[in-house]
Amino acid sequence: MTHFEVTVDEEHFTVKSRSGPRGTYDFGWINGPVAGYGFSTSTSDGHRIPREDLIESIRNFLEVFYGPGGIGEEDFPEHVPAAIRRRNRSS
Repeated sequence: MTHFEVTVDEEHFTVKSRSGPRGTYDFGWINGPVAGYGFSTSTSDGHRIPREDLIESIRNFLEVFYGPGGIGEEDFPEHVPAAIRRRNRSS
């Protein structure tokens, strides 16, 4: 079973493969807008997804989440990217 933590653009995620259906992965956003927020992905053929591709899935998710008209803008307007929060604390 795959289980690791990763930081992408200062956003922290856990990545876990499910014990049930092969090729299904759950991403928990540790410093996301609300506790327990994240997403899942799976392969149609049940094959394992390489770590690099799982990390790319996070990058794509963040791009859509923070993009114009994205989930972040629509559902979590007060949430800002971790990199901006860090810069604001440093100022």
